Amino acid sequence: MKTVVIGATFYGCGLAADREDTLVLEPSVVPGWEFSLSCDPGRNYETKLTHPAALEFEAELRKRQGLVGNQVRTHALTPELAAWSIRHKVAIRFNANVIARNGNELEISGADGRTTLHADRVIDARPKGGASKYLYAYVEGEAAPGAYGPFELQGTAVAGRQLLRWRLDARTPWQEARPEFYRLWANRPAELESFLFIWAAVRFACNDFDNPLLALDAGLRGEVTK
Repeated sequence: MKTVVIGATFYGCGLAADREDTLVLEPSVVPGWEFSLSCDPGRNYETKLTHPAALEFEAELRKRQGLVGNQVRTHALTPELAAWSIRHKVAIRFNANVIARNGNELEISGADGRTTLHADRVIDARPKGGASKYLYAYVEGEAAPGAYGPFELQGTAVAGRQLLRWRLDARTPWQEARPEFYRLWANRPAELESFLFIWAAVRFACNDFDNPLLALDAGLRGEVTK
């Protein structure tokens, strides 16, 4: 194997697109999970893309109303990336957990048991994050975007539906963050009292790129971040 990419992120799928002898290992079954499962809407969609395949993805996403203006519908990201990956011959092995690594030799646990894979080059395309991360949730109600106690309210492409964002330390584990998030919501500011909680993200948002399109573009251009 020439190249193994760890993580079917937007960045990782870009790295593997239209490249022979390249395999993406993804522990889940969700390409683009770093934005879709975290409900991270991204930002700075006005930043110009440079690679034709990234522009193609943006055009298709806008055509299907997955991106309206500068607001993305996060639930549209994974199916669009999956279809794009098929068109661009991205080879993804799902349910493939890298449980050990010794240089360019990987031990993988998957549906078929444990296997060992050697590659000339291994690229970890999973987000590395920073000093903080975020937990998002979709809510319904009417209030101006802005800060409300520990939360930030952001508009979406759907009328009446908003994104709730909570910032937390990058070291906070999921088992502590989730109940604390719900506790804060139960004691939310009066301005949000009438809001209806729709659903919460199942992953933290801690992305290295401003939005999924820029992540895909960076991968396609072969920009290696780590």
